[in-house]
Amino acid sequence: GYVMGRSSMAMEVGNQAFRSVFRTFATNGVLTEESFKSVIMQFEPSIRSDQLTRLWFFADSDGSGKLDLFEYMRLFGCNANGEMSDEYYDVVMVHLYRRLYTKGGMRRAFAVADRNQTLCLSEQDWVGFLQSYQDLLKLTKQEMLQVFHRMNVSGTGVLTLGEVVLAMDEVAAKCYVSERWVRETFHAFAVNVQAQGLPLRALAPSGDFALKSFADLMSRFMPDLRKSQIERLWKHVCDEIPDKEPVRMLPGSGLRPHVDADGFLRVALGPTLGSQPQGINGDGVPQEASEDDRRRNAFSGAGREALEQVANVLQERLGGGSYAKCFELIEPFVTAEHFHEQL
Repeated sequence: GYVMGRSSMAMEVGNQAFRSVFRTFATNGVLTEESFKSVIMQFEPSIRSDQLTRLWFFADSDGSGKLDLFEYMRLFGCNANGEMSDEYYDVVMVHLYRRLYTKGGMRRAFAVADRNQTLCLSEQDWVGFLQSYQDLLKLTKQEMLQVFHRMNVSGTGVLTLGEVVLAMDEVAAKCYVSERWVRETFHAFAVNVQAQGLPLRALAPSGDFALKSFADLMSRFMPDLRKSQIERLWKHVCDEIPDKEPVRMLPGSGLRPHVDADGFLRVALGPTLGSQPQGINGDGVPQEASEDDRRRNAFSGAGREALEQVANVLQERLGGGSYAKCFELIEPFVTAEHFHEQL
C-alpha cells in the first residue's frame, strides 16, 4: 500500500492523469505483470525485483494475470484516506452506466429499486439496489457508498432521481458516453474543410498539433464550439492515439501537450468515411482495436468494391503505378455523402 500510495502521489504531483499512465503501458486494454511492474518502476526506480513480484500478486487478486482499468484505478485512484479521486469516480460511473444500460438504463433500474415510488433512495436502498446487480457490477460496498455521497449533491442523505440523472449527464459530457457527439462534430468539421477546398496537408503544416493549434483549427471551421467542448474533443483525440512513450501532461489539466498530425487526421476525419465500433473490454470501457483489426475494418464490407473501383479508375488516369500514388490524387478528400453521390 505504501508503494502504491507513493506512485499515486507521484502521478498527481507530475500532473499525469491516472488513465493516461494506464494507456501508456496497457496492451489491448489491460496491464500484464511486466507492464504493471513498468508502471511502478517509472515512479519507484530503486524498488527491488522481489518487491515488485509481491506487489503484482497483491494487485492481481483474482489471479487472472492481468489488470483492467477498473482494477488499476482501485489500486492507484484513492487518496491516503481511501477516498476515490475524480478520475476513479468517472471510471466507476461509466462502468455503472454501461452495465445498467444492458438492463434498460439507469432510469429503469432506479424505478425498480424505488418500490414506494418516492423518486428517491436512502443510502441503504442504494446499496441494496446495487447489490442486486452485484454479479454484473462487482462494486465494493465502499465504492457504492462513495458514489452515493458524490451524487447526493444536496447532502440530504436521500438520493433523488434528479440527482442520478444529473450525475449521468455529467458522465456523458466528460467520458466516452458522448462518442456520438464527438463523431458528429468531427463530421461537421470535415464537411466545412471540404467546402473550402483545402488539401489535408494544409491542416497541419508543422506535422503535429499542440492544444492551442488544435483549438485554433477547430475554432476556424467550427466557430460555435466552446472552450470546454474543444478540450473534450482534444481529450478524445489524445485517447484514440496511444503514446509511444510516457509523456508529461499539461499542468493542471491531465491533457497531452501535442499529438501527431497523421493520428489526428485519422481520428478526426476517419468517421466521415464510416466509423467502426470499438470493442468493449470486460470492464465496459471502450477498447482500442489492434492494428490487424483496423486493417480488416478498413478494407472489408460493402464499401470495398466501391473503393477498388475508384482505385482502378485512378490507376488508369495515372497510367499505372502503385495504389498509394493513385490515392495521392484525391485532394481535397471527400465525405461519405459526397462519395456516394459521385457513385
